[in-house]
Amino acid sequence: KFINSFLNAREGLLPEAQNPTTSIPTYLVYGKEEKICAYTMDNREVLLEEEAMQALTHEFFQKYRIGFSSFIYSMIITEPDMPYRNLVFLDTPGYNKADTSSSYSQKKKTDEEKAYEQLKGADFLIWLLDIENGGLSQKDIAFIQRLNMITPILIVANKFDKKADCDTKKIIKQIELDAKEFGISCFAVTAYSSEQKREWGNGRKIAQFLNYAQKHPQN
Repeated sequence: KFINSFLNAREGLLPEAQNPTTSIPTYLVYGKEEKICAYTMDNREVLLEEEAMQALTHEFFQKYRIGFSSFIYSMIITEPDMPYRNLVFLDTPGYNKADTSSSYSQKKKTDEEKAYEQLKGADFLIWLLDIENGGLSQKDIAFIQRLNMITPILIVANKFDKKADCDTKKIIKQIELDAKEFGISCFAVTAYSSEQKREWGNGRKIAQFLNYAQKHPQN
């Protein structure tokens, strides 16, 4: 939802209503035509319609309790209206939402492991957290440190519309202090509302970070 919002994307570009069983790492990249490709664990490419993507990431599980993420490795969406043509966006499963049931754990990797496998090859990182968390958790810090990014990261506290301005300011300050204490190199810390499609305080730190990424390609 965050990516859809700040890119001002067409409705449903990236699936939003996902749970641990349906989360599939999804890449968004500029292309001359709209196209969705799913890549299976046995290295097959499958072209999908948008309705099919939404169904396999959420609706099919809701109705039949069958998740496709156990045999689809990733999806790639090409989009002609992508504003950042030199960047590829990767939307990973939420790293801390792994289903702990024994049957699930035996069949597939946790979302944390899937997210790490995908992100360890990324050049830049936007770390999104719920502003209700009040700051970086120890698990956030451990995961970020494990990635060992060589570029500074952008930390975004989402859903600031749920907080008063004074509280948002305090939370941003706390995140900055936490990052500094644990040696996390930050490009910036900001707050955002995916519902309102705007950055807190009329800021432009997200746009500045993406422009920085475009000008400093790693690969």
